[in-house]
Amino acid sequence: MNIDSDSTKNTRHLSWTGFWKKSTGSKRLFQGIADNYFDNFKLVFPLSSETRILDFGCGHGYLAYLLADRVKNVYIHDASPSMMEIARYANGKKNNVIALEKLPGNTPTMDYILANSVIQYMTPDILKDTLRLWRTLLKDEGKIIVSDVLTENLRFFSEILGLLTFSLSQGYLMGQLSQLASLLFSNYSKVARECPLTYYPHGLLRNLATETKLSVEILDKNLVYGRSRYSASLQKIEK
Repeated sequence: MNIDSDSTKNTRHLSWTGFWKKSTGSKRLFQGIADNYFDNFKLVFPLSSETRILDFGCGHGYLAYLLADRVKNVYIHDASPSMMEIARYANGKKNNVIALEKLPGNTPTMDYILANSVIQYMTPDILKDTLRLWRTLLKDEGKIIVSDVLTENLRFFSEILGLLTFSLSQGYLMGQLSQLASLLFSNYSKVARECPLTYYPHGLLRNLATETKLSVEILDKNLVYGRSRYSASLQKIEK
């Protein structure tokens, strides 16, 4: 199953996929987010020389670069060809980082499947299909980690303040202000108006997980800077 080519289920997914296929975003900001994620992730989840990870929606590949020295393999996948090209370049010297153009492909089962700031671009139907796909790629004791998940408690100005505060901590405040300004005049605003992001309250995520034979554990805190968002760990109910 390739969710990137599903042309009939939902125009919202296709619109967001189309946007990210053309966008490379702010590299400096995403590098800081990857550092922040990695620091928090390794405090909660064990890593070893035998660990296999799929970074789904890998973006620039910065997280894969950080993980590569701690695990056996990191598999990267992104719907955006431009992002995949950047991620390959960023990990060019990491022999254990493997790019996957299509899923499932001939991939081994994973200890972790990571999806950071990804599922808000999927409708519940698309996410349910994706959870089924991820489940087939997961070891019996493996975990799917979804992070930076939007909820109905999200507030626009709090989000902007959090983003700017994080950018300031990374020494990138002026660059981020410029990036925000450019987004206002980009297709992002148009797509966001026509295809609003999906909010996933805990109950909705639990329902979708149950339908795909997965359990959900809400983590104590989000794995990245957005404190009005959350992260969750999903595991197989039936082996």
